[in-house]
Amino acid sequence: DCFLMEPGGGIRHFFFVISAPDRFPSEPLVCVPMTSISPDKNTDTACLVSPGEHHTCAHTSFIDYRRAVSIAVDQLDGFIQRAEAIPKPPPADPLFLQRLRDGAEESEFLIGDLSDILYRQGLIRPF
Repeated sequence: DCFLMEPGGGIRHFFFVISAPDRFPSEPLVCVPMTSISPDKNTDTACLVSPGEHHTCAHTSFIDYRRAVSIAVDQLDGFIQRAEAIPKPPPADPLFLQRLRDGAEESEFLIGDLSDILYRQGLIRPF
């Protein structure tokens, strides 16, 4: 799923849920933001996204794994109820979702608890 939100306040971005809440409902969600490429940003090249690869992508972008967050399902539900997170259906294509997960495995910026969640769920290999 994709949501327009900013869990830390500030500028909203499109966040993709890359964990598996359907199989692990008690685990926190791992959400990664997509941001457009520009000269003033340190671009993580682990997962680049071109316009049209997902309906929310209008500019050449990247998944910014360094700004990934974990959110409890009930916390996300609260964000949605308060319009702090806006769902952007339809869900990501399975191949696109796999690219996001492959990028999480490749990125040097997704570390600690977030990578541990994905590893426990069998979505990425250990480092």
